[in-house]
Amino acid sequence: MVRLLLSAAISDRPPNALHHAFLLAMCHDYHDTSEQIYLRRREPRNYFLKQPMSELDRHGFCILPGLLSQAELERYQSHTDQQRIQSAGTRTILQHAWAGELAQYLKTRLMAQGLLTANQVAIQCNYFEKSSERNWLVAMHQDLSIPVKERIEHASLGIWSRKEEGWYVQPPLEILESLTAVRVHLDDCTMAHGPLRVIPGSHRVGKLSPDQISAYVTASEELPCLVHSGSAVLMKPLLLHASSKATAPNRRRVLHFVFGPEVLPFGLAWQDHTVFDGTATAGWAERKDATHDH
Repeated sequence: MVRLLLSAAISDRPPNALHHAFLLAMCHDYHDTSEQIYLRRREPRNYFLKQPMSELDRHGFCILPGLLSQAELERYQSHTDQQRIQSAGTRTILQHAWAGELAQYLKTRLMAQGLLTANQVAIQCNYFEKSSERNWLVAMHQDLSIPVKERIEHASLGIWSRKEEGWYVQPPLEILESLTAVRVHLDDCTMAHGPLRVIPGSHRVGKLSPDQISAYVTASEELPCLVHSGSAVLMKPLLLHASSKATAPNRRRVLHFVFGPEVLPFGLAWQDHTVFDGTATAGWAERKDATHDH
């Protein structure tokens, strides 16, 4: 049985139900009560911790438990509680000095583990707050747009959009492949909190049309990312991912950082980014619209 489980875990094929159960068991100690999965109150073991770089490359995501200390966690919880948000959250958190400091800390930690490179900078930080009162769901999708300072016409650039008074564009595949998202969880996230659900390995198939996503979802198994507060989920934006509505009364707060190359082609520039000394350069005035996401 152990050999069979390991064989399923290292297979390059889309994960089946056995693979799904194995990853859940390895990522977390959990028990099933009334068809809900609840975390036990201790730091979970993590299947991806031994070789996070290879797992991020191969599966498109990995989980790093205990990234923040209790004191750090309480500090960032306090900062986010001061944010005035509408609906799901905001995309503008990187403007704040404390977010730039956290971005530097994340880069230092993740560079040491080979998960980020020296030429990557934090180019966005979204704050999402989900609860049974502030609730939403997101269908399976890929993150295809990046935040840029201004609109520039170029044949290699795709769909343009405006979000919270800033410009977003769909760039070529190679730019999307160079991005890494780091989702820092400020609260425990169980099945009752509408967790991120991912399809491992789906980041390796490029951009998908809606019909292709539907077919991929039908043929694959989803894996929920269940984590304790202070932990982080790293993911490639091309990874197919979704989330459901929360049923728990308490909040699920997430700081969703995106790291990418400091310099963009085609004359593009990031809306905001942090330099490695921890200072943040803000490209916009304060904005007031909100965003829906994971």
